[in-house]
Amino acid sequence: MLWAGIHLALVAGKPELVQAVQILVWPVGFFSNALATPRSMPGWLGTAVEWNPLSRTATAVRDLLGGAGGDPAHVWPAILWPLALLAVFFPLAVRRFARLSH
Repeated sequence: MLWAGIHLALVAGKPELVQAVQILVWPVGFFSNALATPRSMPGWLGTAVEWNPLSRTATAVRDLLGGAGGDPAHVWPAILWPLALLAVFFPLAVRRFARLSH
């Protein structure tokens, strides 16, 4: 998520717009199962929360720390999601930064 934020900040271009762009990243943290279980949410929201990369990481941490009903298979999505996000946003951010210095 860090590289997604860096890329969005570079796309914004002006320091004044970075704060406005930062608001786009906040829903990822709030719409996760880190604070509430998806079963307590409306169906559509629970489905979106289940697919959130942060939810996958929170579930994996709970499982690794011995949470009730833990499943070690939840660790792989927690590893793959960040790698996929890194593969997409790292090159985009580096390319955008390189264009700024020319």
